[in-house]
Amino acid sequence: MTFNLGEDPFRSDLDSKVYQTVTDVAKAVYGDDNVNVVPNSAGGGPQAPVANSLNVPIVSVGCGYYGSGAHAPNESLRVKDYQTGTYYMVALLRALQ
Repeated sequence: MTFNLGEDPFRSDLDSKVYQTVTDVAKAVYGDDNVNVVPNSAGGGPQAPVANSLNVPIVSVGCGYYGSGAHAPNESLRVKDYQTGTYYMVALLRALQ
């Protein structure tokens, strides 16, 4: 095997104010029982060089449908999920001002 390409791993400080704000707003919008925090995720992009260059925390947020097949023919997003996800992003941006 020959290593051809890769990216450095990255994880923001889970005790940071930004992380707490992101989580608090998600719980307010979706409900405490509907928020899952996944500290590490494959395919997050080149987060390490961006965070290290700018010295900023990075979190990935988005909306999805639990019945969707990730990268499958049935990958989908319901209109209701898109609308709630948009509401979440607006609330998050307001909270981070």
